Amino acid sequence: LDPIVFGEMHWTHNIFTNELANPNASYFVASKLDEAGVDTSEVLGYGGAWHVLDEMHIMTLGTDPDYRRQKIAESIIIALIADAIAAKIKSISLEVRLSNAAAQKLYARYDFQQQGIRKNYYESDGESALILWTPDIQTDEFQKNYLKQLDALSMPQAS
Repeated sequence: LDPIVFGEMHWTHNIFTNELANPNASYFVASKLDEAGVDTSEVLGYGGAWHVLDEMHIMTLGTDPDYRRQKIAESIIIALIADAIAAKIKSISLEVRLSNAAAQKLYARYDFQQQGIRKNYYESDGESALILWTPDIQTDEFQKNYLKQLDALSMPQAS
């Protein structure tokens, strides 16, 4: 799936293997269910992050282009935030392409805020990236918004 989502700059098998073995990383996968609700193991999307002290950095998030706009990426963001809240993480950061307005809109719903720009961040085409950070995710204000977004999706709440 990674080459389909990210093109020539996709992660290699070795990078994924190392990431999954990293004790400071969390990865979540969304897979397709058949008509009976059984997992088919067909990966529709995935995302992962590193825990560094009291911060989380989202390393990757991708959705199969055939399944975009079906809340898969948002479900993975929700899982990553729930993981961060449970781990007592204080803030979450990531980079997103300047041209990726859809992703920026999604992150804004979860209170990610622009903190800077990394010029020429993407090697494949030299595009710059926005640096996004959340405020303190352990605050009542952040968690109230998080729960509001969960309710809007009618998803079960993480504990």
